[in-house]
Amino acid sequence: MIDLGPSSPTPKRRPYPDRQAVELLPHVLEALPVGIGLFELRHDQFIFRYGNREFARVLKLERIPPEGLTLGEIFTRAEHDAVLELFQIVRLSGEPHSYFAAEGPPGSSNEIWNIDAYPVLDAGAVSHVMVLAEQTKEKLEARHRHQLESDRLRQKAEHLAELEKAKSEFLRLASHELRGPAATLTGYLSMIEDESLGPIPQRMRPVVPVLKAKAQQISLLAIEMVEAARLEDK
Repeated sequence: MIDLGPSSPTPKRRPYPDRQAVELLPHVLEALPVGIGLFELRHDQFIFRYGNREFARVLKLERIPPEGLTLGEIFTRAEHDAVLELFQIVRLSGEPHSYFAAEGPPGSSNEIWNIDAYPVLDAGAVSHVMVLAEQTKEKLEARHRHQLESDRLRQKAEHLAELEKAKSEFLRLASHELRGPAATLTGYLSMIEDESLGPIPQRMRPVVPVLKAKAQQISLLAIEMVEAARLEDK
């Protein structure tokens, strides 16, 4: 019988890499400057798994929620329905979505409470939802500036529309005011030219064709103004 000697010691198995990552995750989240919470989808409920202190501060919680709480146990009644709807939209669409809520009385220097929800996919299906929660006055001011700019552009567009309407009305009125006198002037000039009103003084004869040409120009201008007004109304 051959003695093979003592067997070599069995090497110690290193911790599973995924386990190390799971243990490291809370420390990584705590180092980030924004509020982050991770929720797991379990039996059609979103269960809190991890979060950092900034997440608790934004939600005005005394401490980081313990693992296992539901949305209703973390968010207030007023916020719960909106956040739950946000999570359901992310779950069904598989795309990020956001929720905004301003705090404070209207017109005050309030802050905006913002949640960006991102889906975490496992085998093509949403398994977790990661949220970034922020509460910043700058975002509210940016949204306020955007709203003011939108209002300004809308008012400008309405003003331009009113100017276009007024221009069309002016063209119609001016055309009407020009066509009558131009027709009358053309008629009188024709009567003068054929001497129906008496002989034309010799020194006036060169003037009559010039006056008729000017009257025709006025009539043509009136017609063009009517056409311009018609095109403006289209």
